[in-house]
Amino acid sequence: MKHFKRILLGCLGLFLLAVVAIVATVGIMLSLGPPEQHPEESTSNQALDTPRLPPAADPAPGEVSIPPVSLVVKLDLSEGQFRVKPGQPGEGIRIDAKYDSGVYALEQEHQPGANGEEVVTIRFYSKYSILRRLLTLGPDAVEEAENRIDIYLPPDIPMKLQGSVSMGESDLDLSGLPMTGLDMSLTAGEHRVSFDDPNPLGMEELRLYLSKGEFRALGLGNAHFRTADIQGSMGEATVDLTGDYYADASAVTRFRMGEMRVSVPDDIHVNIHDTGVFLGGLNKRVRDSGDIPED
Repeated sequence: MKHFKRILLGCLGLFLLAVVAIVATVGIMLSLGPPEQHPEESTSNQALDTPRLPPAADPAPGEVSIPPVSLVVKLDLSEGQFRVKPGQPGEGIRIDAKYDSGVYALEQEHQPGANGEEVVTIRFYSKYSILRRLLTLGPDAVEEAENRIDIYLPPDIPMKLQGSVSMGESDLDLSGLPMTGLDMSLTAGEHRVSFDDPNPLGMEELRLYLSKGEFRALGLGNAHFRTADIQGSMGEATVDLTGDYYADASAVTRFRMGEMRVSVPDDIHVNIHDTGVFLGGLNKRVRDSGDIPED
């Protein structure tokens, strides 16, 4: 009985300590007051030293090239509306931004990579915790923050794009960009990745991780990947694998606790392998693609 009382008193003590810590934290944040707000608009252009590609030419089937990576673009973006799209030939990386510089930070870092490539890292994040902003600015100010970051990538430099976008909306329009790789995590929001025009090069691997939101990946065949790994959970995803294929490719898709819709081309040979569904259903519709040449 004494042992039980000691355990009970210990648990009660821990609970009281937690309550005191929470009250103290809230009091400190309220005493600090709300962050100063400074809405602003800015444009920056990061110059690049990497040699430019000649005007793109359409490759013959099976002749997609994967050159060494010349430029690595790393994104670390959260809480905003983010757009990535092709810029103009000869440009660097241009960023058009409209955000509250008192509450949020936009950073850009340019440095050489381990293998001689240029590495550009772009970050956008809140300077203050979500708890302080909720307590001092109110939930409406947090939910209705209008941050818009537009990133323009050069269309004449081989590049790899990697990183993460979370807690917001993103539109990654990679149409026609010379991509050698794509590795992105898109979480907690509404996200879109598209290749409306073919990649003039080819990428060894395309990787997407999707979680907690609504996702659309469109025209992935135009990315000219050799392998694609698309995984996700908790949400709704559309994966469109149609596009112009110049070589054999394989794609693996996995999704948990949600719905995934996969579209495959109807004008090339496609082999579909089902690994099964747990606690759900599978609806597969395949129509006769007609007389498609063996090559």
